[in-house]
Amino acid sequence: MAAGQSAWRVNDAIAYDEMREGASALASQLLQRAQQGGASLDSVVRLRAQANAVNGFDRAAVDRLTAELESRGSSVASNT
Repeated sequence: MAAGQSAWRVNDAIAYDEMREGASALASQLLQRAQQGGASLDSVVRLRAQANAVNGFDRAAVDRLTAELESRGSSVASNT
């Protein structure tokens, strides 16, 4: 029996992993700010839900969220 071919290409998997890492890094920044009273835990919960909702097979969605995470991360970093 022949195995079916995956819809993912190697660079898609890498992009998805980078998006997930970006979400984790931003969540870490937000948690640090929450401990200092500068962010709410709800923002971390929403971020995680947003990252989990992205379909890994939808490269455009992965790229959009990655760009948004980078922008938000820069914004959080500049406000510390």
